[in-house]
Amino acid sequence: MRAFSTYLLILILTLSGCRDNIPTTVYSNPKSQGFTFEKVSFGMLVKNPDKYHRKNIELTGSYLTGFEKSALYPGNYFNESQRAIWIMFHPDLPLMNTKTGINLFDSYKEIEKISGRRIRVKGKFDMDSHGHLGAYFGELYYVVSIEVLN
Repeated sequence: MRAFSTYLLILILTLSGCRDNIPTTVYSNPKSQGFTFEKVSFGMLVKNPDKYHRKNIELTGSYLTGFEKSALYPGNYFNESQRAIWIMFHPDLPLMNTKTGINLFDSYKEIEKISGRRIRVKGKFDMDSHGHLGAYFGELYYVVSIEVLN
């Protein structure tokens, strides 16, 4: 009985960990089909920013928006902007909710829904741009997709 309980606990923990990578909401630009993005971790990006400069990348982290703030953080520590990536949305690249058709930028309430959440974002990385007041490690621009993971 103890072995079964241990097996069941391991199975539950494994499956619950997998759930964190399944998007609950997806926002994408309908014209972004056909582009390829290299999956990159924060560690890889910080170690080799020149390798990803002006390249299409996919990055996962915790997003925070607010007054003069739009950034992706490697963890839940939102006070470390020097390790965060500034997220620059482009007005000509609307991000539509794939279920509802609502544009992420139609109202501040819509984009506020993803603040503080873990997301997977696709865009182009620029190591020479450092976001608001030059406080960020780099910038992700031409964002074409956001997947909310939790």
